[in-house]
Amino acid sequence: MKVDEKKIIHRDSSQVRTKLAFDSNAKESSQRDAYASEIVSMADEHPNLVLIDADLMTVGKTHVFREKYPNRHIQIGIAEQNMMGIAAGLAQMGKLPIAHSLAVFGIGRTFDQIRESICYSELNVKIVGYHAGLTLAPDGATHQTMEDIALMTSLPNMSVVAPADAQQTIDLLPQILKNDTPTYLRLLFPNIPKTIKPGTSVYGKSQILNEGSDITIIANGQLVAKCVQAAKHLKKEQNISVELINIHTIKPYDFETVNKSLQKTGIGLVVEEHNSYGGIGSIVSYHSALECPTKIEYLNTNDKFGTTGLPEELLEAYGLSESSIIKKVEDLIK
Repeated sequence: MKVDEKKIIHRDSSQVRTKLAFDSNAKESSQRDAYASEIVSMADEHPNLVLIDADLMTVGKTHVFREKYPNRHIQIGIAEQNMMGIAAGLAQMGKLPIAHSLAVFGIGRTFDQIRESICYSELNVKIVGYHAGLTLAPDGATHQTMEDIALMTSLPNMSVVAPADAQQTIDLLPQILKNDTPTYLRLLFPNIPKTIKPGTSVYGKSQILNEGSDITIIANGQLVAKCVQAAKHLKKEQNISVELINIHTIKPYDFETVNKSLQKTGIGLVVEEHNSYGGIGSIVSYHSALECPTKIEYLNTNDKFGTTGLPEELLEAYGLSESSIIKKVEDLIK
């Protein structure tokens, strides 16, 4: 049967039609949208920069980059392992490749390629993992990842960055691109309250967002905003003084800032959207044991896979809500 091409109606995906909705003045913003917007503005500064997508151009909003720089965007398809090999080859040819996928697939499926082709050869490849942690909640456990930090921090030469909000994503991205090492950038799905002041984020240096004397809370990602609110509540209602540290650069790890705080307060609480094994809790505990043995407790996904629901429902179910943080601190202080 011969098809009359003139009668075929072509429709773009609804995600392609959706404009990049990033407002730097908004009270809440998506890390993904902030990243997609910033990478376009940085393209001229880095003429060797090439974006590579594993069939997620619309999900990651990198179609905006493709529209402006069509010769610097490569659509690989659903072939994450091949994507990492191509990224390694581009890096060897002097390009600055950024490979994109959902964190669970871009890290889990490609660990061998990242280890052998990128990290072992010390190639300057940047890997962006979308929808890390529990935040891709409606898609269920297969699309959530609480193991990515453990995998990536275990690799020699690999840096790992997990911003707290959209502003921190924008501030750290130029520093990541100037850093000549393989880097994993962990980005989250939901709109996150604006928490970090512009220009205050330094790659490799943890942030003290609130000074305190009774307990040190250590967090990253979207849980930083929840810890900020929990600290305010604890001070107002219980007169508990919280020192809050945002570990946005997980590797290299700024042990000096954390250890100094733990020595001051004498007790720590690590809050993370990650498994209990191999996350920032493991890293903090290791360095604390070496330098300043301290009592440390943890809120995490407790060695469980994810499940289906809305993002806030899952954070509540796994004990990572603001109320869970408040209760844990109250119990520790008592």
